[in-house]
Amino acid sequence: MWQFGSPEIIFGEDALSRLVDIQARQVVIVSDNTLFEMGFVQLLLEQLAPAATKYELFCDVEPEPSIQTMERVRRLIDQVNPEIVIALGGGSVLDVAKVAWFLHEHPQVPLDEISIFDSYDPPK
Repeated sequence: MWQFGSPEIIFGEDALSRLVDIQARQVVIVSDNTLFEMGFVQLLLEQLAPAATKYELFCDVEPEPSIQTMERVRRLIDQVNPEIVIALGGGSVLDVAKVAWFLHEHPQVPLDEISIFDSYDPPK
C-alpha cells in the first residue's frame, strides 16, 4: 500500500489572493459544479489572469466521487501535463485532485494499493 502527502493546501478568506504567486504556464483546475455555478471558479480564474497562465477546467467532481471521476481527472492531467493542479472545493475535490496527480506522477502504482496507512517514497 502507498501513502502520499499534499505539498500545500491553502485555505481561508484570502486564499485566492495567493494565486498571483503562481509561476506556472499550464495548470489544471479541479472543482465541482456548485462552486462553478456560484462563481468561485471565475474568481480563481481572475486571480490567474495577470500571470497569463493557461488552464484546463474539470468542474464535475461529485460528492463521494467515483473512481471514474478520478480517472477522468487523471486522463486530463496526463493529456495537459500541467506544472500545477489547483483543487478548489472541499474534501471530495481535494481527494480527487490529489489521487489523480499522484497517479499521473506514478502510473505504475495500482489505484487499489493507495492507502492512508502506508508510506511511499517516490524513486529519486
